[in-house]
Amino acid sequence: MCELTRQIFQDGKTEGLQEGIQKGEIRSSRKTAGKMLRKGLYSLQEIVELTSLSLSEVQRLQARLNP
Repeated sequence: MCELTRQIFQDGKTEGLQEGIQKGEIRSSRKTAGKMLRKGLYSLQEIVELTSLSLSEVQRLQARLNP
């Protein structure tokens, strides 16, 4: 039973780490996209390609920056 508990804990730890990394990457991409939008040198499509965010996500960021 102890080994099973240890494995469940390890699986949860691994899953949590992966989720944290993914959230960090998304946050970083949003931050980068915001900087690109403020510069005004990039098209929405270029921002999508460079950040891997969806077009709708980039459009939402743009709307927040230009109310």
